[in-house]
Amino acid sequence: MTNSSVTYTRDDFIACNWTYDVSPDNHFGYSSIMQCLDKSSKEKSESGLEGQGIVLSLLSRSASMMMTPESLNEPFKAYFQDYQAGKRSPLPEDFTTDELVFFTDILNDISDPWLKSRLADLLWLCKKPKDPINAK
Repeated sequence: MTNSSVTYTRDDFIACNWTYDVSPDNHFGYSSIMQCLDKSSKEKSESGLEGQGIVLSLLSRSASMMMTPESLNEPFKAYFQDYQAGKRSPLPEDFTTDELVFFTDILNDISDPWLKSRLADLLWLCKKPKDPINAK
């Protein structure tokens, strides 16, 4: 579901002014963050802010993976998988080099600790050479 002609920019991310606006009582981890990002993405796209919508959609995809801490080599699994249709939600290996570069560019601009941690995890797993800052 990635498009190689899409350009992700830090300026679009900053212009989104995205905040995680869910009360602590309704916070269900990455599932809530994914839904909040997806909703914001649709709102931005419908408002004609396509670049911002694309950025938020990418971040929603990054939040969609489920953690499997018992697996050191594959710590994430797909949020959903439809074997009959041959579809599934993203896994770390689905993110392109350009998307990983974008994650690096915005990492310090993210205030939400859950989203920041997820992007740092993806960078640690996927980016070569590994940067110890992402592990911290």
